[in-house]
Amino acid sequence: MSNLETLKPITTLSTEEARERGRKGGIASGKAKKRKKLIKENIELLFELPIKSNKTKAQLKELGIDDDEMNNQMALVIAMYQKALKGDVQAFNTLRDTIGQKPVEVQEVREVPKIVDDIE
Repeated sequence: MSNLETLKPITTLSTEEARERGRKGGIASGKAKKRKKLIKENIELLFELPIKSNKTKAQLKELGIDDDEMNNQMALVIAMYQKALKGDVQAFNTLRDTIGQKPVEVQEVREVPKIVDDIE
């Protein structure tokens, strides 16, 4: 039996069943939000860690980055910047968009002619 065969239209559920499904959905949603928040916090932690590589430190120092600003986030930004300088358009677009200079996308909306049905 496939999953589609076991599905019931929501209109056929009793109040109790609908309430129970809503409760389960809310619990699952809360767990998913907690997981996403934890992932975000872990990434932020990694970004803030100091750089260990002497080679990377030397590159950042050569670019004029202060020692107190040398962290993994700065190293990633510089890596993307260097890719953009070499012609990587996606890296350029990401940097541009990140600093809030993304061009406004305009979509043309045309009026669709109404088809009159003369059949009566």
